[in-house]
Amino acid sequence: MKHADYIDSELPGLRRYARAATGCQETGDAIVKEALKPFEADNAPSSLERLDLFRSIEQVLARSGNSGPFEGVAPLPSRAQLLTSIAGLSASDAASLSGMTESEIRNLLETSRSGDASSDPADIFIIEDEPMIAAHLAEIAREMGHNVIGTTGIASDAIRACRERRPDLLLSDVMLGDERRGADAAHDIASMYGIPVIFITAFPQSLLRGEKGEPAYLIEKPFRADSVRVMISRALGKSRSRPGA
Repeated sequence: MKHADYIDSELPGLRRYARAATGCQETGDAIVKEALKPFEADNAPSSLERLDLFRSIEQVLARSGNSGPFEGVAPLPSRAQLLTSIAGLSASDAASLSGMTESEIRNLLETSRSGDASSDPADIFIIEDEPMIAAHLAEIAREMGHNVIGTTGIASDAIRACRERRPDLLLSDVMLGDERRGADAAHDIASMYGIPVIFITAFPQSLLRGEKGEPAYLIEKPFRADSVRVMISRALGKSRSRPGA
């Protein structure tokens, strides 16, 4: 496979990781673009593997963490968690990219099961029309020490409930079985209160094209519990670090 074809096949996963690591679609996509430049040059390496692409992204993120051109980059421990739970790298590969040990990364993932003891519990609202999935998401959030203040699979009910309860974070399916897309309801709620949304969908590729208005936080169905935990921690940490938050 040619470099260009291989990179195109990996682009959605690269974007999902970089967006989560920065909490911003535009910044994440710009970082991916910068990281891919060495592989598009005339003197590009003759062979290319997935780990090479993530290594290049990590190098851009690390430079940005030291007052580089991109802001809002997650600290190294958070990125190590994202590399394993969101990017799907092994603990060994994540260790080689982060400079941490495999044991340290496994400990971080284990710690995420019970949330961050130094962080206040958040109020989380779930928009999901499959009851078993909604219940599973609620269980994960509660195990982390957060409060699930409501769940619904109806977009209009979600908007009404969130106006009354003012959540700190939304977990939302993209498509619902009622009159509106879950994404539309989540965008409306998020814009009202300036809160983050983690979208959960069986069709993530459609939201990772690099087009305007795509999400920063995206989890693929069927999901793993550790992916949800790490993304909740990242989204809340980013939101609470904003000035005035």
